[in-house]
Amino acid sequence: MPQVSKSENLQEVGRKIRHYREKKKMSQLELAEAIGVTQNTIYLIETAQSEMKLEKLFRIAEVLDVTPNKLLPGEAKTASNKFFEFEHMMKQLSEADQELIFNMVMPCMKRLLPNT
Repeated sequence: MPQVSKSENLQEVGRKIRHYREKKKMSQLELAEAIGVTQNTIYLIETAQSEMKLEKLFRIAEVLDVTPNKLLPGEAKTASNKFFEFEHMMKQLSEADQELIFNMVMPCMKRLLPNT
């Protein structure tokens, strides 16, 4: 199986974000304001000049009304599905239960996925 470079993955993610942003008729500035970053951050993401944490990708997906899977390159979709399912499950819980689970899970996640 051929290897896909990190750069190629970033380019694919950036192209997809731009595609769905334009499909929704949003400017970079509007998307940036919706997720709490600068317009330059969106520009850097869309042009594959910057990486992002999964949390930011999830916020972008939510604003663009797509699943995170739609924004990810093929090889990352399985991991994304798991996170998306977990996030959906968490939203169904009370705030107290969410905090309890978050406090139990996050230390493990940080050890397993230090870039999240």
